[in-house]
Amino acid sequence: MREDAFFFYGTLMDRDLLSAVLGRYVWPHVLAPAVLRGYRRRSVHGASHPIAQRQRNASVDGVIFDGVGTVEQPRLSAYEGDRYELVQALAELPRRRCRHAFIFAPRRGAYVVSNRPWTFAG
Repeated sequence: MREDAFFFYGTLMDRDLLSAVLGRYVWPHVLAPAVLRGYRRRSVHGASHPIAQRQRNASVDGVIFDGVGTVEQPRLSAYEGDRYELVQALAELPRRRCRHAFIFAPRRGAYVVSNRPWTFAG
């Protein structure tokens, strides 16, 4: 079974929520802190989740989750919805190690963005 790495920058950084979406327990040690360069996290009007948009000289803090199986990818896609597309990006782990990972990026025109920062607290 093939497994992929995903970079999460919003609600799926929450381990309990990620566990519920995947239908299995996610151990704390498997979520590694990482940075996505060339993107900016933006709030969405009327929503509790952020989006990541390409922006030069910007970065987004998040986590890498390595080991998403082919059975679990549709669960993640269903959670994110059809306003997102799966794209590959390069995430930076501690000590400047880089890792290819999938991210859910918004489809063009799918959301009205806000300039306010996004946090879990809202």
